[in-house]
Amino acid sequence: MTPAWIAAAAAAIVELDVASAGQVMISRPIVLGPALGAFLGDAVTGAVLGVFYELFSLGATPVGGRIPLNVTVAAAAALLLALGPARLPAEAAFPAGLAAGFAHARLEALMRTRRRALSSWTSATLAAGRDPKLRRVVFSELSLQAAGTFVLLAAVLVAGGPLAEVFTHAPRFAQAGFKAGLAFAPLIALSSLVHSFRVVS
Repeated sequence: MTPAWIAAAAAAIVELDVASAGQVMISRPIVLGPALGAFLGDAVTGAVLGVFYELFSLGATPVGGRIPLNVTVAAAAALLLALGPARLPAEAAFPAGLAAGFAHARLEALMRTRRRALSSWTSATLAAGRDPKLRRVVFSELSLQAAGTFVLLAAVLVAGGPLAEVFTHAPRFAQAGFKAGLAFAPLIALSSLVHSFRVVS
């Protein structure tokens, strides 16, 4: 198993910390980024992208029925693309990571719909005086979520080569646009930070 695939598996497990289990903040990009980057051989790139994603997501928390961009998956996907076999330039890996984070949000919505039905079944089972085997149910659901996250990150890894090929042959003005976008990312992220503190001029 190559480091990139090990990193994808580790990120899938760490993603559970976002809202499902633990919640000790190891899933935050500012923590995950440098750690995953160091494992893949470039802690600096991991830290930089981690900080960018962290700033972008300060006001986005999965509370109640709100399912925002999964910033943990976004950061992991970007680092797998930038530091994995594809070696996609950071300016292209960054928006690709955002796309993966939004894709995971849709996956999370499907899983939550399934869990609502499971919750109703559990309540009915308890009301009937039967044992729903909650430990098994919880372990099964956490395993399913980690597996879904891993499949998504695996798809990102597989798509990395074609994405790098497309970016390499893209017109120079398009490549320059991606570089400019990444250069402005800190400013956009800071505007997100200002918004999260509700600063009104």
